[in-house]
Amino acid sequence: MYSQLQQKLAAGEIIIIDGATGTELEKRDVPMDQDSWSSIANVTHPAEIQAIHESYIRAGADVIITNTFGTSRQVLEPAGLGDQFEAMNRSAARAALAARIACNAPHVAVAGAISDARFKFEKATNAVVRKNWEDQVQIFVEEGVDMIMLEMMRDVEHTAIAIEVAQAAGLPVWCGFSVKADDNGELVLYYTHTPTEGKLIDIVEAIAPKKPDAMLVMHTLTEHTAQCLEDIKAHWDGPFGAFPHSGHFVRPKWFFEGIISPAEFTDQAVQWAYQGARIIGGCCGIGPAHIEALVAEFKAD
Repeated sequence: MYSQLQQKLAAGEIIIIDGATGTELEKRDVPMDQDSWSSIANVTHPAEIQAIHESYIRAGADVIITNTFGTSRQVLEPAGLGDQFEAMNRSAARAALAARIACNAPHVAVAGAISDARFKFEKATNAVVRKNWEDQVQIFVEEGVDMIMLEMMRDVEHTAIAIEVAQAAGLPVWCGFSVKADDNGELVLYYTHTPTEGKLIDIVEAIAPKKPDAMLVMHTLTEHTAQCLEDIKAHWDGPFGAFPHSGHFVRPKWFFEGIISPAEFTDQAVQWAYQGARIIGGCCGIGPAHIEALVAEFKAD
């Protein structure tokens, strides 16, 4: 499955990732958990998750991502949901894989998501996150995902560990970093663990020797994405891309005011492609209509 994506990248084609799952669940009035957001839906509303994956496949996505952004133990345990770790991750993987079957779309790759995001911001030790991610990736391997997607990475040591875990499992790994504007308008990594928040170029430079299969900017406002892509290009000569968000989050809800339109999103994506991005999709606030518009732009022939 992944070999098809490699062939497309080698040919200079645009690969379309899906859009958000969590915010699409919110649109369907699926309850969110205060401390793990959309994670709980994996065991309470798996049919809705599968339906959302199917909507992205029908829109033309080449890659769909499991609803496991917040299902690492370092998120679930502080939320009192640690005993649901295996059930949530298996259910999420199965929902994505079932959507591919239901849509008769064997060409669509399923990416198992792991993330350094935490809704309670204590930093777990390197040993703890390594074991947690080894267990999570092992579940994905057993369920049959095609690749690993690292989401909202912002810590050099944790990102390196996540890449090592995925590579040790024999799975391709794409690495997505998240960026925000600080109070001075400077772009910095989301929620780093040092007194001075880090820069994207620093983590890209540090992680490049680990040789992930692609680097992306994700869970970042669309208006910051072009600069982030330039920062990635400065220290990375492999495939890169973007799946940004639109709107804003106040735990445990996403607010949809000012969501970018599919047409404007596509206009910006054309600029990202001009910069060299070959992997494009969306995160929170970006839905099937946005992905359909991307497909119409980049795969019209």
